[in-house]
Formats: sequence, C-alpha cells, structure tokens
Amino acid sequence: MPTPALYSHGAQPAFSNNLPTELKRPEMPILYVTDRKPTNKTPQNWSYGIGRDRSFAVGEAIVGFQKNTSWEELATDATKSTRKAPYKMRIRSVDEKVRTPNYPLKYLNRHQHSSAAPAVKSEEAEAIADTKRLIQQRLKLSPKKELLIYVHGFATDFEKSLCTTAGLWHFMGREMVPITYTWPAGSGSLLRGYAYDRESSELTVFHFKRLLKWISDMPEVEGVHLIAHSRGADVTINTLRELALESLARGQNPQSRYKIRNVVLAAPDVSGEIGLEKLTDSGANRISRRWLTYTSGRDKAIGIAEYLFSSSRWGRIRWDRLSADDLEAIEFYSGFFGKEDATVEYRGRLGGSFGHEFHIANTIVSSDLVLALRFNKSPGPEHGRPLHQKGSLFWIIDENFYNQ
Repeated sequence: MPTPALYSHGAQPAFSNNLPTELKRPEMPILYVTDRKPTNKTPQNWSYGIGRDRSFAVGEAIVGFQKNTSWEELATDATKSTRKAPYKMRIRSVDEKVRTPNYPLKYLNRHQHSSAAPAVKSEEAEAIADTKRLIQQRLKLSPKKELLIYVHGFATDFEKSLCTTAGLWHFMGREMVPITYTWPAGSGSLLRGYAYDRESSELTVFHFKRLLKWISDMPEVEGVHLIAHSRGADVTINTLRELALESLARGQNPQSRYKIRNVVLAAPDVSGEIGLEKLTDSGANRISRRWLTYTSGRDKAIGIAEYLFSSSRWGRIRWDRLSADDLEAIEFYSGFFGKEDATVEYRGRLGGSFGHEFHIANTIVSSDLVLALRFNKSPGPEHGRPLHQKGSLFWIIDENFYNQ
C-alpha cells in the first residue's frame, strides 16, 4: 500500500510516540475470521479456499515482507512518497485457533420446540469464549481499545484479504486491533465467478452477524470501525440491517448496542437505490456514528457490474451525471443521515487494478480515509479534510487535496 499523502506531506505523524514497543516490528499479527473451507490444516500453515463452510473459524496470521527490513526503515518509509524498493508482503504463518459448530445448530426437536442440543450449545459457548480471549489479548497491547475490521470484495482470496488488512492497520498507526473478515470469494472466472461470489456474500451474513454480536458483548471493546470493499459492502449492509432490526425490535439503540463508530463503503458494488433503501427503511443508518462512501466514475470493475445488472452502482456515482430525479432522491435520503456522513467522489486517475482499489492505491483517498477513522476528522477544509461539498451528503476529492 502506498504511503498516504497526509504522511508524506507532514500533515500528521505516521505513528504515535506512545506506540508500544511490541507493535514496533515489521511483522504484523492479524486476526482473521472466515467461513471458507480449509484446504490445509497444518499447524502454523493453515490455508483456506473458496469452498463454503457451515461453521466459521477464528485465527491469527503473521504478515511480513519478502525482504528483510527493520522497524526503523519501515517507520521512515511510512512518511515518504517514494521508496528505494517496494515492500512486497508475504504470509509467514496462519494458525486457526477457534472453530464454531456447524450452523444452524443441531436441534433436539426440529419440528416443534427449537432448542439446541446441550453438547452443541456448550461447543458454541467455548468458541465464543475463546474468540473473546483472542481479542482481549490484542486489546491489551492496543493504544485504542477499538477494532478495525476489513471486509473484502469480489475475486479476493484469503491471502490478499490478510495483506490488505495489514496495510490498512499499518497506516492507521497500528493503534487498533486489526481483523480481516474473509468470506468464500475468488473463484477466478468472470461471469461464473461473480455469480458464485455474489451468492457467497449472501450466505456469509449469518456468520458475520454472530461475530459482531459476540464483539458487542465485550466491555473491553470501546469502538468498531468497518471498512467494506466492493461486494463486501453488500455483506456489511445486509448484516447491519438485520442487526439494527433486531435491536430496534427489542427497544435498543443499535449504535449503543454494537459500538460501531465508522462504516466505510469503498467502491460499493451495490445498487445505490437498494443500498440506501435497506439502510433507511430498517433504521440501519442509526447503527453507526458515521457512514462514509467512496465512489469513482473511473472504476472499470464497477462498470462491468453495471453492464451485468443493467443498472447504476453506488460505487460509480458521479455528481455531474446525476439527473434531477437522482438529486431529489439524494436530498430525500440525506434526511436520514447526519453531518458526519458523506459520499466522497474521487475524480483522479490513479486507482489500482481496474481503478477498483482506489481507496488504498491512491494516496489522496487513503489520506481522507485515515483522517476520518484514525483522527476522527469531519468532512470539510475547516475540519482538516479538504473536500469540496457539492450537495447534501456529497463531496468531491481530487488530486489537489494538499495543494489548496
């Protein structure tokens, strides 16, 4: 991941002076949660493919670099726009620590009284306790008692999801506990692969819900930040919608219940109409303190999705191409969101593969992401995030981010 421009311009420090010594290492320990089927169960060398599992696993991976490097070198390069050599990541170890029972749980009486068998309930209780213990261990070292959860998108394998999470955590100052939520995606082929990944993204919602419920019961966790990319945005929206509906039905405040501080939808491969309707009709917009969406008209991967679905996608919205009906709809939906919420359109050219990974590949967009999540900046130049406001909820970010 390239250095965010806010660090190379000296606008903010890359790392706090109070960062614990244990976190000042090139190796990056990343917690992972997955409902992919394992393809190798060798200790310290677990691997996972694209098969769908009825259970899910929690483990720890160590992400390092192909070349030997020191923390001092790594920290220095975190403030430079150019480096002597690229940092290519590699997975050094993967170790599964927890395995849940298969879902749905086995029942004593399938047709009348739904009650899980005692042995299965005990198995799940053990999985919950072990998962919380893993998170608690990481929180003890973390400067912020918060979680940074990354949910990947279409055509992403297990290893790539870990490396992306590691890069985000590193440039968030290593201040939160990093978790990658990786679901069965990455089958390879375009049309059939996309169809497979889409159905996997629907199936995984049940497991993601359980994870967020377990986390919400942990008093040690003070906040949760979700970054969802591409089809991962649909996973996240559907999960939060169901959790919000459950909370509201119980008379609970969804945000207080789940402690979600930020939800970031990066290049969301979701229909804008459907996504906004899911968030607003259920009250799911109230589950997070801030909603932040990044779009780009140059995203070719989302362009392919638009062709397949014959409809516009949220991740490719452009302000200058919105119709009068679109503007009226945005104005209507803006009433459900707050002044901290923003849809940010990126108009530059640099966006990674197919222009689809601009949230991490482009140093301007990643800067805004860091300013919002790590430094809790509101949108607008007066708050330290030099975006141009175009209308309710809508902002523009361009290559002149630090030259205004």
